Amino acid sequence: MPDKRGPRVAEIKKEWYKKNPRQVKISGWKQKHKLCSSNGNPLTKDEWDELYDKWVDATSCDCCGKIFDPPRGCYNDKQLDHDHKTLQFRNFLCNKCNKIRAYVDNDYLTIMKLMAM
Repeated sequence: MPDKRGPRVAEIKKEWYKKNPRQVKISGWKQKHKLCSSNGNPLTKDEWDELYDKWVDATSCDCCGKIFDPPRGCYNDKQLDHDHKTLQFRNFLCNKCNKIRAYVDNDYLTIMKLMAM
């Protein structure tokens, strides 16, 4: 999804991320050594580097489409969503969508009940 604030904004963000990798806080980074690939093995360095590149390229929430802003201090709205049972990466979500997904944790019955209220 292109950034609505201008065609160059997303490109400028991407350039900044690539030039300042140490200043970028990925939410879920502490899970780095716990994340697993689809075969159940921990991510290799190459797989993690590929995931990081995807993180840098992600400009909006995979769920609601909210445009990610650059990190401000220790706060970052871009979340690395993962399944807590399989430890597999799922999506890049905004903080709100990530929390909602964590609370319902794919419990479709709860989701349907909430929607019916």
